[in-house]
Amino acid sequence: MVSGSLKRVCSKRFGSIRLQGHVNRAPVTWMDNHLSGKGMKDESFKEFVLDQLSDLERVSWRAMFGGHGLYCNGIFFGIIHEGRLYFKTNDKTRSEYIEEGMKPFQPNDKQTLKNYYEVPLDVIEDPGRLVEWVREAIGL
Repeated sequence: MVSGSLKRVCSKRFGSIRLQGHVNRAPVTWMDNHLSGKGMKDESFKEFVLDQLSDLERVSWRAMFGGHGLYCNGIFFGIIHEGRLYFKTNDKTRSEYIEEGMKPFQPNDKQTLKNYYEVPLDVIEDPGRLVEWVREAIGL
């Protein structure tokens, strides 16, 4: 289930949205594709993630991997690729991602970066939790 805060942000940014089979004048958005598992290259998802991380100081991004690399105080911690968010993991944090059913970052069929795992949607929806996961990713 998508939280009310995510619905409000998406409604503000993208007009009406389509959720759980209900169509409200919306074209397909990054959220539709994320929920359906299709992913999407979309600047709107990057902007949403950056908004969710606004409580962190000095968050920046650079184009890479056909997506965007995320940095906090110059430390590389995440990747946005095809409408999905991936964070750097280590032996201590990786199990939490795996328990949530998340998969490692695979930019193509021949390459898998096993230190970067997809962030669960419920974490992306919750700015406080998302900031905590970033702090874990950068080792704070």
